[in-house]
Amino acid sequence: MKQASGFFGCAQTMATAISAVLLGLPAAALAARAPAPHPSLSDIVQSKSIDSLILSPDGKKIAFRVLEPSLEQNLVLFRWYSVPVNGSEPATPLGGAMEPVWLPVYDLAQAGVGQWSEDGRYLFVLAQQSSQVQVYRIGSRGSSKQITRDPADIIDFKVVQGGRWLDYRTGNTRAHLSKEQGEAELNGIKMDRTVPAEGLRLTRSYRIGEREVTVRRESPARIGVAFLGQPQTKRVRLRRSPPAPMIPNVASFQQIGGVGPDGSDQSIALPERGGNVFLQSLDPPDPVLGQRYGRYRVAVRYENGDIRPCPAEFCSGDASAIRQVLYRTAGDELFILHEKDYSGRTGLFSWNPHTGSVRTLVDPTGSLDGGTGDGISTSSGPSSGCLPSGTAIICVQAGPTLPPRLVSIDLRSGDVTTLADPNPELARMEFARGRFLEWRDQQNRPANGILFLPPSRGTPPPLVLTTYRCRGFLKGGTGFLAPEQILVQRGMAVLCVNNNNGTQRERDKKGQVIPLAQHKAAVDSYRTVIDLLAGNGTVDRSRVGIAGHSYSSMVTAYAISHSDLFAAAVMGTWSTIDPLAYYLTAPTADSWRKLTFDVMGLPSPTSDPAGIWRDVAPSLNADKIKTPLLMQLPESDGWLPTMELFTRLEDLQKPVEMWIYPFGGHSGGKSPCQQYLRGERSAEWFSRWLLKKTDGDRVMVCPRGVTGQRG
Repeated sequence: MKQASGFFGCAQTMATAISAVLLGLPAAALAARAPAPHPSLSDIVQSKSIDSLILSPDGKKIAFRVLEPSLEQNLVLFRWYSVPVNGSEPATPLGGAMEPVWLPVYDLAQAGVGQWSEDGRYLFVLAQQSSQVQVYRIGSRGSSKQITRDPADIIDFKVVQGGRWLDYRTGNTRAHLSKEQGEAELNGIKMDRTVPAEGLRLTRSYRIGEREVTVRRESPARIGVAFLGQPQTKRVRLRRSPPAPMIPNVASFQQIGGVGPDGSDQSIALPERGGNVFLQSLDPPDPVLGQRYGRYRVAVRYENGDIRPCPAEFCSGDASAIRQVLYRTAGDELFILHEKDYSGRTGLFSWNPHTGSVRTLVDPTGSLDGGTGDGISTSSGPSSGCLPSGTAIICVQAGPTLPPRLVSIDLRSGDVTTLADPNPELARMEFARGRFLEWRDQQNRPANGILFLPPSRGTPPPLVLTTYRCRGFLKGGTGFLAPEQILVQRGMAVLCVNNNNGTQRERDKKGQVIPLAQHKAAVDSYRTVIDLLAGNGTVDRSRVGIAGHSYSSMVTAYAISHSDLFAAAVMGTWSTIDPLAYYLTAPTADSWRKLTFDVMGLPSPTSDPAGIWRDVAPSLNADKIKTPLLMQLPESDGWLPTMELFTRLEDLQKPVEMWIYPFGGHSGGKSPCQQYLRGERSAEWFSRWLLKKTDGDRVMVCPRGVTGQRG
């Protein structure tokens, strides 16, 4: 692994050397005497992530955004940086620290919106400051200038006409939103499918800085600011004459960024040879799921109609497996980022459709697109991808114990060069090493995960499953729920299990959706790997815990009510597989959220002659639950549906605790303090029930008086 001569953290390295001199000891001797520290929960929560790569007009440098959580401020701020793509100089900051624009209710920082000036001197970016969202021009040495001062928040923008003008879009003004909000509070609110009924306030339900706005549902999975109206395009002059443009010095690329909602219509033209590259569907569209959840392979369609599919394994898979396809016009090779079996391990490969030759440039050992493990940014995942530049591809690389860093991958040799590492202090710490496991359940369905073992094991240790997604730098599976490194330090084995989304395509003999097919398949997978690890003496079968967030929060609720696998459990969000969840999330006949229940094969509780709900709902099977359950629920995510399960467990005097985090959203990304407390409480819960011990008084890492978060 090559590394740039300098980058983030060089000042800290110098400080260490100075300290050694002052102590009268050589730095090497001092390092030999002091063992590397283990990462603390504070270190993990405050680890920085990278997203939003933007190549300069001449292709010589790349801008990127670093998200920086702070426990002291209970805020996540970001800062833009620029670095030469050849790694010849360290990364330099552009502008100062700013606040990201957040996705309402989900608490994910929206991907950075930015564009270089024509001469490459400045970067125009979107940021939230003073409870507004405006466009700023930032540059080296901390320079920053506000470009727009619009009475409405900016949605997006584009610099046009050679840098003379900035076109941007807004919704209604902030004053108009406030007026509409006040009228709704006075006149009452008619229930329709846009009104979130899961527990949010009906108005003033989300914060933009210190400003309280109302949110409404816009689709099955999206919630946005209410009363915005239709987008309006506006223009502001930047300068009277454009700057001298830079001359591009890189070969152009075309790319497919994964499979879109409408499936395989994306393609890449092959002008030299004729025809195009496309994603060929291997399945007919599913009547419930559509094309997005099908299987695909990379193929070339020539002008005469002939189709040449790529035969390599890395060219095929479920929609999310083909994360990116790039074609460099200076050559004949296609470059493919591929992730097998939802493993969180992205490899970079190439295929020449004309000669049939294939190459492996980077073996799949971690993520090459930032991963989703950070739980903060929406640009993690297929939509972010890598950015081609000349004879290299720039990626955000991360792994189970490797925090995100910016790297350049040479397309000829496959050599990986580190361009920027925003977490140099973590590189000097000692992490428990993870081992990648693969197995198949009794139905021969593939599964995989990352296993961590405690350092000393006289007897088989307890095991905790962290779940759903194990991509990128691990902080507790999906949702910051139960950090693997902290559990290992306390004496527990941990297996982060990736969910196999392909199981949701399973149908019964009549072609109908099987109720909770995906949930049941997940439990089968857990049972298989527990049997394997307990059977060879690696873990203690009687002391197994599980932590689930989002989808796997539902799986956790189902698992503890329909199996005896787990001696402790933590849920990070509410469960939609209880009847109350249906009434609260899909109250109107045309509710978008009814699709959620269709996908899970669950009917309306008011029309259930087969008694499906009685069979599968955790709350209706609460008497069978023996597992101590900790519920850690974000308030803004809709905690009310989980009250049915909580109340039944309370009435039955089962061991259960519920914590609700004020203003918290689905992914918990806005409040580092709440992330810390969720991780600490999860670790304490598993210590209590699996190790039969408590860890004493918790150290308060956040300043007293911090009760919420801005933005």
